[in-house]
Amino acid sequence: MCAFSVVYYFLKHCARASATTLSIIVTRELSLMLNREDVPHIVIGKPDFPKSLCWIDNNNQLAGELAARHLLERGIKKIAFIGGCETDKISEDRLAGRVGRLKTWDLGKS
Repeated sequence: MCAFSVVYYFLKHCARASATTLSIIVTRELSLMLNREDVPHIVIGKPDFPKSLCWIDNNNQLAGELAARHLLERGIKKIAFIGGCETDKISEDRLAGRVGRLKTWDLGKS
Protein backbone atom coordinates (compact mmCIF):
# COMPACT_ATOMS: atom_id res chain seq x y z
CA MET A 1 0.00 0.00 0.00
CA CYS A 2 1.52 3.35 -1.01
CA ALA A 3 1.85 6.25 1.46
CA PHE A 4 -1.03 8.10 -0.23
CA SER A 5 -3.30 5.07 0.28
CA VAL A 6 -2.33 4.78 3.96
CA VAL A 7 -3.09 8.45 4.56
CA TYR A 8 -6.34 8.20 2.64
CA TYR A 9 -7.42 5.14 4.66
CA PHE A 10 -6.57 6.88 7.93
CA LEU A 11 -8.44 10.03 7.00
CA LYS A 12 -11.45 8.17 5.69
CA HIS A 13 -11.87 5.54 8.41
CA CYS A 14 -10.03 6.59 11.58
CA ALA A 15 -9.72 10.35 11.90
CA ARG A 16 -13.43 11.09 12.12
CA ALA A 17 -14.12 8.43 14.76
CA SER A 18 -11.80 9.79 17.47
CA ALA A 19 -9.46 12.61 18.46
CA THR A 20 -6.59 10.87 16.69
CA THR A 21 -4.11 13.05 14.83
CA LEU A 22 -1.74 12.31 12.01
CA SER A 23 1.36 14.25 11.01
CA ILE A 24 2.07 14.14 7.29
CA ILE A 25 4.02 16.02 4.68
CA VAL A 26 1.36 17.85 2.71
CA THR A 27 1.60 17.55 -1.05
CA ARG A 28 -0.65 19.06 -3.71
CA GLU A 29 -2.44 15.72 -4.01
CA LEU A 30 -3.03 15.40 -0.27
CA SER A 31 -4.26 18.99 -0.04
CA LEU A 32 -6.84 18.24 -2.72
CA MET A 33 -7.92 15.11 -0.85
CA LEU A 34 -8.20 16.98 2.48
CA ASN A 35 -10.50 19.51 0.88
CA ARG A 36 -12.46 17.02 -1.21
CA GLU A 37 -13.14 14.78 1.81
CA ASP A 38 -13.79 17.82 4.04
CA VAL A 39 -11.25 16.63 6.63
CA PRO A 40 -10.63 19.03 9.53
CA HIS A 41 -6.94 19.93 9.44
CA ILE A 42 -4.24 22.46 10.28
CA VAL A 43 -1.03 22.46 8.28
CA ILE A 44 2.06 23.64 10.15
CA GLY A 45 4.10 25.86 7.82
CA LYS A 46 2.93 27.61 4.68
CA PRO A 47 2.81 25.11 1.81
CA ASP A 48 4.95 26.08 -1.18
CA PHE A 49 2.24 25.44 -3.76
CA PRO A 50 -1.17 26.96 -4.57
CA LYS A 51 -3.53 25.66 -1.90
CA SER A 52 -6.82 25.94 -0.20
CA LEU A 53 -5.68 24.73 3.20
CA CYS A 54 -5.82 25.98 6.75
CA TRP A 55 -2.19 26.65 7.75
CA ILE A 56 -0.23 28.39 10.50
CA ASP A 57 3.35 29.58 10.47
CA ASN A 58 5.75 31.80 12.35
CA ASN A 59 7.49 34.99 11.26
CA ASN A 60 10.90 33.69 10.14
CA GLN A 61 12.20 37.16 9.29
CA LEU A 62 11.47 38.32 12.83
CA ALA A 63 13.07 35.14 14.20
CA GLY A 64 16.31 35.95 12.35
CA GLU A 65 16.16 39.54 13.55
CA LEU A 66 15.62 38.54 17.20
CA ALA A 67 18.43 35.97 17.06
CA ALA A 68 20.85 38.56 15.66
CA ARG A 69 19.80 41.15 18.25
CA HIS A 70 20.28 38.64 21.06
CA LEU A 71 23.85 37.93 19.93
CA LEU A 72 24.70 41.59 19.30
CA GLU A 73 23.44 42.63 22.75
CA ARG A 74 25.86 40.12 24.24
CA GLY A 75 28.80 41.64 22.37
CA ILE A 76 29.15 38.94 19.76
CA LYS A 77 30.40 40.51 16.53
CA LYS A 78 31.24 37.56 14.28
CA ILE A 79 27.93 35.90 13.44
CA ALA A 80 27.66 33.10 10.91
CA PHE A 81 24.42 31.97 9.32
CA ILE A 82 23.84 28.37 8.30
CA GLY A 83 20.58 27.85 6.49
CA GLY A 84 18.95 25.68 3.88
CA CYS A 85 19.47 25.81 0.14
CA GLU A 86 19.18 29.12 -1.71
CA THR A 87 15.56 28.44 -2.67
CA ASP A 88 14.46 27.66 0.90
CA LYS A 89 12.02 30.43 1.83
CA ILE A 90 12.42 29.87 5.59
CA SER A 91 16.20 30.32 5.43
CA GLU A 92 15.82 33.25 3.07
CA ASP A 93 13.48 35.03 5.49
CA ARG A 94 15.66 34.31 8.54
CA LEU A 95 18.74 35.59 6.71
CA ALA A 96 16.87 38.74 5.65
CA GLY A 97 15.90 39.38 9.28
CA ARG A 98 19.48 38.86 10.44
CA VAL A 99 20.95 41.12 7.77
CA GLY A 100 18.35 43.80 8.48
CA ARG A 101 19.13 43.77 12.20
CA LEU A 102 22.89 43.89 11.55
CA LYS A 103 22.43 46.94 9.29
CA THR A 104 20.31 48.82 11.84
CA TRP A 105 22.65 47.83 14.67
CA ASP A 106 25.63 49.27 12.78
CA LEU A 107 23.71 52.50 12.11
CA GLY A 108 22.71 52.79 15.77
CA LYS A 109 26.29 52.29 16.99
CA SER A 110 28.03 54.77 14.66
